[in-house]
Amino acid sequence: MAADKTGWVPAGLAPVTNRAGFRGCGRLTHALSWLARWGGAGLAVAAFWLAPIGAASADGHHSAIWNTKCALGAEITEGCAAVLARTIVDAQSYPWSAIGLINFTGFGTRVRCTGALIGERLVLTAAHCLYIERVGKWILAPSIHFVAGYQRGAYVSHSTAVRYVVPKAFPEEDWALVELRDPIGSSAGYLGWAALDRAALERALRSGARVALAGYPKVRGHVMSVDMECKGPHFRNGQALFVHRCADMEGDSGDPLLLLRGGKATVVAVNSMGLAGVDEVISVAFPVATFYTAILDMLGGDRSVTDMDGLAGLPGRPPDP
Repeated sequence: MAADKTGWVPAGLAPVTNRAGFRGCGRLTHALSWLARWGGAGLAVAAFWLAPIGAASADGHHSAIWNTKCALGAEITEGCAAVLARTIVDAQSYPWSAIGLINFTGFGTRVRCTGALIGERLVLTAAHCLYIERVGKWILAPSIHFVAGYQRGAYVSHSTAVRYVVPKAFPEEDWALVELRDPIGSSAGYLGWAALDRAALERALRSGARVALAGYPKVRGHVMSVDMECKGPHFRNGQALFVHRCADMEGDSGDPLLLLRGGKATVVAVNSMGLAGVDEVISVAFPVATFYTAILDMLGGDRSVTDMDGLAGLPGRPPDP
């Protein structure tokens, strides 16, 4: 599928060009409409993006609402203890080397989100990371940098982007597929992915699998850390949303939700939004199952490929020797 110089592809996906778009109040409205469909009245107090670093508040500093999110519904005085307790991993060792930072600086804005390689040139992240809400513009693809295996200034590999796709339904759907200029998945490795459904998730959890979240939270933005055993992963709104209670916060936009089993890490969703309420604090991710055909379009692959449990998917690959 050919891309033009503006960096977008058609075929039912939203163009990545400079245009006016959704504003913050619109996003909040959409988030609360999700809650209405879920019937979760206790959550309807606040909804907020797990924003790119520097984009969540006017001064770019940690704000009180993130204390609530970090505390995962516990005492607010716990602050970000749960996030700080995440396991620090060796980002230059596979599979963590396939995860890295999405970077952009421009329009007076700095964006830094997490992304994950799911092919030699293909990165999965959250669509809102690529949209500059303040000016109502999508970031042009060549301005996007992906740094794989980043840790304390060191990294495994780097490439700029040539194009990306986002869903027409953004912001109700919040995922993006970024095609890189260089095939850095050969040196960093890339993760497998699977279009997991509710039944397959339940089977996997019963068999001892765990759901994990990996990325770069703002309180420790130069170190990759992982919640190795997220609480309460499940589907809502049919199977359109993947809800979890991983320890996440601002900066965890675009984190991959990983199914860990049999020594493998498989991407099953991409992290998007936090919802804070009276009774609980949860996060919302978008399951790979809702956009896996777009992955296959970008990879140019066979739509009959399968991974775990006979579901659509592809295995990952470690770095070349």
